[in-house]
Amino acid sequence: MRPRRLSGVVVRPLNFTVRRQGVLMTLCDYVRAALLAVLVQALSACATENISSSGGANSDAATISGDSEFNFMAGIAVVMKEVDGVPVHLSTTRVSVAPGHHKLIVKCEVITTAQTFTQNLEVDVVPKGTYRLGAKVGGSGGLCEAMAVKTN
Repeated sequence: MRPRRLSGVVVRPLNFTVRRQGVLMTLCDYVRAALLAVLVQALSACATENISSSGGANSDAATISGDSEFNFMAGIAVVMKEVDGVPVHLSTTRVSVAPGHHKLIVKCEVITTAQTFTQNLEVDVVPKGTYRLGAKVGGSGGLCEAMAVKTN
């Protein structure tokens, strides 16, 4: 493409390329790679993890749902870090547990103020119950208090 002249100034089109160890990548390639990474994270954030002493799936299992570690929405997020002493993977948003008493370690995040509070949370679940982790915030951006709410 030939350069154009505007009022005595030569204008050339932008050719944005980056060379890295012999590989030529354009801006379009970078955008595609970034979108693919976001898609993979979004799909993996839907993972359910089975936390039980028996190790197998239980037909009476209850489900506890929280927010993703990769939360980009404004507001409040409650992310499960540990259930009954078992660490929860970063991509897990739901855990399947046997009915009964469970101890969770959660991270309550007030995203708009960039505050994070780690808390212990205890919940008694019933067979086939579904529970959603939520939070309430004290006045004027105070502490974020996590809670489990039965949804069925």
